[in-house]
Amino acid sequence: GYDYGNNIVIEGNTFYNCSGGVFFNRPNTIFRYNNLTGVMGGYGVDSKGLQLDGIIDIGFNNISDVRQCGIGWGGDGGFFAIHHNTIYRSGDERLDPTREMDDGIENQEGEASTSYIYNNTIVGWDSDGMQLNGPSSFFVRNNIVTLNDGFAFDIRNAPGELDVDFSIGIFNGKGNFDASFAGFGSSILEVDPLFVDELGDDYTLEPDSPAIDAGEAD
Repeated sequence: GYDYGNNIVIEGNTFYNCSGGVFFNRPNTIFRYNNLTGVMGGYGVDSKGLQLDGIIDIGFNNISDVRQCGIGWGGDGGFFAIHHNTIYRSGDERLDPTREMDDGIENQEGEASTSYIYNNTIVGWDSDGMQLNGPSSFFVRNNIVTLNDGFAFDIRNAPGELDVDFSIGIFNGKGNFDASFAGFGSSILEVDPLFVDELGDDYTLEPDSPAIDAGEAD
């Protein structure tokens, strides 16, 4: 794990078949363009305990086959951007599972943080695509969350603010979301996103995918 100071950039690394994932919670850390697969315990990316007004940016990563969750995060008064990640349980693992996995991404701390979650693809987890816990606030846009055994968006405890819209989900075992909370927009589609080869772990979109140009432009 990395936890050496503030204003850190962790970029362009490959983490393969690790006993644990990557941990950081220092303010103003960027974790981007990394490949992480085969984490045998804990979270792939663990960014809990962020300090007040700290910022964490987790983007453009490929994360797969993690024993617990692809990304776990939280902190008291911090801000998170989780974006442009592909977070999946590989086709091989789904066809012949050797270990159970949990959520694609999971906010689990009880302190209130603010998260902006956008342009992620989350596929094939044993539990939920996204587990989002109050009292934190969540602003969620333009995500593809599909083929998970739980909910696409599992909201637990009353969030400070919840704004989820312009996403696609289907074939989630419990449906797209637990409707007991308000904050879901009308532009969440229940359609097949048409990946090129999901069992071959190619999550680019077919030319006629309904996900293309279906998101919020800004």
